[in-house]
Parts: sequence; C-alpha cells; structure tokens
Amino acid sequence: MWFWFEIAAVCCWAGINVLDSVLVHHYHKHPVVLMWSQSIFSVPILLLLLAIFHPQSPWIPLLVGVGVIAYAGDLVFFRALDLIDVSVTNIAWAILSVFLSVGGFLVLGERWSGSQSAGAIGIVLGVLLLSLWHRKLGSARSLLLLPLLAVLYLPFYFVQKLALEAGQTVFAVSLWPLLGREVTSFLFPLVHTPLQSRLRAYVPRAGFSFHMLNGCVVLLFLTATLLTTAAFAVGQVSLVSIVGNVQPFFVLLLAWTAHAFLPRFAPRELVNSRSFSMKLMGFTLVFGGLALLALQK
Repeated sequence: MWFWFEIAAVCCWAGINVLDSVLVHHYHKHPVVLMWSQSIFSVPILLLLLAIFHPQSPWIPLLVGVGVIAYAGDLVFFRALDLIDVSVTNIAWAILSVFLSVGGFLVLGERWSGSQSAGAIGIVLGVLLLSLWHRKLGSARSLLLLPLLAVLYLPFYFVQKLALEAGQTVFAVSLWPLLGREVTSFLFPLVHTPLQSRLRAYVPRAGFSFHMLNGCVVLLFLTATLLTTAAFAVGQVSLVSIVGNVQPFFVLLLAWTAHAFLPRFAPRELVNSRSFSMKLMGFTLVFGGLALLALQK
C-alpha cells in the first residue's frame, strides 16, 4: 500500500512543479506575487489546522525560523522556473539529499559508507551531464540557482529531522515550518511598498484561471504532504525515499503531455528527442545515486 501512496504523492509533486512553471510562463514572472497569490489559499487552511489541533513544541521558534528561510528558497525556485526546464529544476532536491547526508554524517554522527560515496558521485555526474547539455542551450549559469535552492532548503529539512529525533510529533514538525513560510509569503509584500504596488497592479485584474491554478497548487501540495506522510507511516523510509526520487521522470512526462495536447499552456520544457534522451540519461544517473543514498538510511 505504501508504494501506491508514494506514487500518488509523486504525481502531486510533479503536478505542482508543472503548474508553477505554467504560472511563471503564461501569467506572471515575479516570485513574490506568485507566492502571495498561493498564500491566500494556504494560510487560512494552516491557521484552521492550528486552531483545531494546537500542536505544541519547544522547537516552535526554530521551526518557524527555518520556514522563513524556506520562503527565500521558494523565491529562488520560481526564478529557476523562469530560466530552466521544469524537469531539470528537480535536480535541486537531489543536491539537497547529498547535503542532508553530509550533514547527518558531520552533525549527527551517522554512518557514511562506500555506497553513499558512490551515490553522491552518481548524482554529481548526472548534474554535470545536464549542465553540459544546458551549456549548449546557453543557460548553464542558470543551473547555479539549483545548489542555492538546496542550500536555502537545507535548514528546513535538517531542523525537522533534529526535532523528530528529539521526540517531537510529526504534525507539529510539519505544521510550524509551513506556517512560517506561508505567513511570510502573505505578509512580506504587504509591508513592502514597491511590492504592494506590484500586487495592486496585477492580482485584482488577474483572470479566474490564474487564481484557479494557484488554488490547485495549494490543494495538490496538501494532498501530496498527506500521501507522503501516509507512505512513511506504513513503509520503510529508504524504500519510500527511492520511489519519491522518480519525480523528475513524472515531471518530464507531464511536461511532454502538456506540450502535445495543451501547447498554449505548456510549461517551460524542451521536448525534442535529443533533449529528452539527455535528460533521461541525467535523471537515471541521479536516481541511481539517490537510491544508494536512501538505502543507507
């Protein structure tokens, strides 16, 4: 059962990536405006959950703090979607996995094996392959956004891991960072005058489809979070992690489908045969490396 939970979650995460890319390329490019437009859906839901369940934790200030840092990561993510094929942005999570493994080794005293070294090498080779391909497209520099994105999200996941190992509940560890991120997404533009102008200039006249897509992103996000939690609850962490790492393949499939049937609203994705084969080779190397990392956890 855990396998199907995680496959469904991967489909949701892939759908989020594709819809975010559609928003960037067909509606509005400014990351702050897009994040605010999604926060008007997510903040009420998260505040309702907070009011109902009252999750307590001595880690609340730190968890909220890393959520605020993750907001900066989201801004970088939307910027990357403007410059990089949506499937390639998923490489950032592979880089993040390496950072987390190294952090676990240095800070938590976790074991680092030869298999993990081989996994890290596989991830690096896959990233280099995709970097060389993007150099031919003239956008190799934009790939520097991906390690930056991984660095900005590293505190988010690492502090969550520390809190869980300290005995904090999964719900509290999940909710408080999300609140920190989403409340920042909502409030930051409202207290920054130039950003207020951007919101007033675009959001009121944005069409129904813009708000519908943002609402769908939030709905998919909450569904994916629930499904991933369910998968971890009934399956082995390492196996669930491996299945979750097939996300770039799902993103590539969804992007190709959109280009084939809805080209007017397709995400940024080069889908010719050479690009497709290069990405598959790169993703396969990255997936193999992630599998080796996950099997050691």
